[in-house]
Amino acid sequence: MGGGISQTASITVTGNNSSLTTSGGSFYIGYGGRGSLLITGGGAVTTAISGASSNAAIGWRPAGYQSGLNSIATVTGEGSRWDINNRLYVGYNSDSELLIAGGGRVNSVGADIGYSSATSVSLATITGQNSVWNSDGISRIGTMANGTLIIDDGATMNVTTGYATIGNNSGSIGAVNVQNGSHWNINAGHIITG
Repeated sequence: MGGGISQTASITVTGNNSSLTTSGGSFYIGYGGRGSLLITGGGAVTTAISGASSNAAIGWRPAGYQSGLNSIATVTGEGSRWDINNRLYVGYNSDSELLIAGGGRVNSVGADIGYSSATSVSLATITGQNSVWNSDGISRIGTMANGTLIIDDGATMNVTTGYATIGNNSGSIGAVNVQNGSHWNINAGHIITG
């Protein structure tokens, strides 16, 4: 959604028993445009991706498309969740943001916060008790881009398999802030910096 230069699109899934399920190819929030996804009040989104070259991304800017467009996904409130059976890119050659708050939950198979463009800036924030991001795969903050992960106010990110990297590849900037009783659990046991 949000495909094309300067185009804007949004999806909202709100309330218990409300859901959105997608299956097949890639799922982009902002493909060359500005996109937003809001999951709130117990809503649920399931993203089932198939195909080796398919991805889930908040902000995906192909070559030749306008820069500086910010896409955002928000998962907020107890019972609200986004389940993805593939990697989640927060910013693929694009400025992007992910917010998990108030008991929201995201489950993905790996994570990239800031990918592919040294001029793009991406941010993932997990905040509040019971707010969780489970990443079942290699998790990278700043890969050929600028990426920041903030875990705040009792929130948790679990890297259940694989490892974590911060500032991966030349020219990358990666930062992680874990604060106010929050937790970053890396079960594979190692972090690679620089």
